Amino acid sequence: MGKRGQGMQFNWIFVVIAGAILLSMFAGFAVKYVDLRESRNDAEIGRGLDQIFLSSKSTAQYKPFDIGRDFDINFLCDEFVINKDYRQEYDYVIFGDDAEDVDELIIWSREFKHPFRVDNIVYVFDPRKTVAVSENVPGFVEGLPEGIQVVSSNQADIVVNVNSLPYNDLAFVYAAMVSNENNFGCGVSLLENKFENVKEVYYDKASNMPGCISSYADVKLKLDSLFLNSNVEELVDSNRALNSLGCGVVF
Repeated sequence: MGKRGQGMQFNWIFVVIAGAILLSMFAGFAVKYVDLRESRNDAEIGRGLDQIFLSSKSTAQYKPFDIGRDFDINFLCDEFVINKDYRQEYDYVIFGDDAEDVDELIIWSREFKHPFRVDNIVYVFDPRKTVAVSENVPGFVEGLPEGIQVVSSNQADIVVNVNSLPYNDLAFVYAAMVSNENNFGCGVSLLENKFENVKEVYYDKASNMPGCISSYADVKLKLDSLFLNSNVEELVDSNRALNSLGCGVVF
C-alpha cells in the first residue's frame, strides 16, 4: 500500500475515533442535562410541599397535593427527601411516612391543646392506603379529611394500636396513623418541647399577674405538675375561677 493509501486509512481511523469521542461527550452532556432537570424538578416539588405544609399549619385546614407526576418522599427527623435527591429541612411538627411513586398526598393540620394551645400539627398521608384503629376512638372518623378510607382491622394497610401510644389524645392517634416509627418519635419529642416552652410562658405569666396571690399560686402549682399525660380538668377549673374572682385568667 502506498503512502497515499496509508494516509487515507489513518484519516478514517482518526475520524472514527474523534466521532466516538464527540458522541461520548454529547451523551455525557445529555445525561447531565437530564440529571440537572430531574434535580430541579425534585427541588420544585420539595419547596412546593414545604410551602403547603406551612400553609396548612397556619390555617389548620385540609389541602390535597397533586402534581400530576410520580415521586418518592421520605420523612426523617428534621427533613423530608424527594426522590432520594432533594432534602428540605423543617422546624415544625409534622408527621408523615415514606411513600414511593406517589402523585397525590392528603395534607391537613389539627390544633393541639393541653389545655392551652401548644401548636398546630401537620399530617401527611398517602391516600392509596387504608386505615383502622385497634379499638373505638371517639371522634376519630369525624376528624379525618376526605379521601382517607377507614376499614376493618383485618382489611387495613395500617392499624393503629391505640394502647401503645404515649399519650391519650386524638392528635397522637393521627400521628401514629400517618408516620413511620422514626418520624413519630421525633415529632412527639418536638411537640413535648413546645409544650414545655408554652407551659413555662404561662407559669411566668401567672407569676407576674397583680393581686389574687393565692389563686395564682394555685394555678402555678397545677402548671408545675402538668404533663402531656396529666388530667387537665382541675387546672382548667382553677384558671376559670380567676375570672369569677375578678382576676385575669392565665390562659
